[in-house]
Amino acid sequence: MPKLHGRNASVYIEDTTTASIAFTGDGNSSTLNYSIDAPEVTGFGDNTRQNLSGGIQDYEFSMDGFTNMPDSTASDAQAIIQNGGATVLKFGIAGSTSACQMISACVVMTEFNVENSTDGAATFSLTCVPRTGSLTFGAWA
Repeated sequence: MPKLHGRNASVYIEDTTTASIAFTGDGNSSTLNYSIDAPEVTGFGDNTRQNLSGGIQDYEFSMDGFTNMPDSTASDAQAIIQNGGATVLKFGIAGSTSACQMISACVVMTEFNVENSTDGAATFSLTCVPRTGSLTFGAWA
């Protein structure tokens, strides 16, 4: 499965008002796993195995880091999940500099966790899966 991995990448997720929430400065690791399943579609009595042309696309985006975000960011992320999780993801592997690659998609945020411990720093993690369409590969304007 192809994997794109960015360190200190640009990550923006739109909140319920379509304003962008920046997770860029808080993330330690962000991963986009992208795969295409090619299920067999061989017809009955056919002597040649056939697979679905184009396949079925799937992806999952995950990110984690230290919690160093304003209360509004955590509240906005919580509101996305409470409202069904549907949102837009913008992911720049090499940051958000003009002309750098940007991957965007309509996603469902399925997980947003903030974890605190008595002997370590607070951390967060989030996970997004496909909602509609596929990944769009473009560039930051």
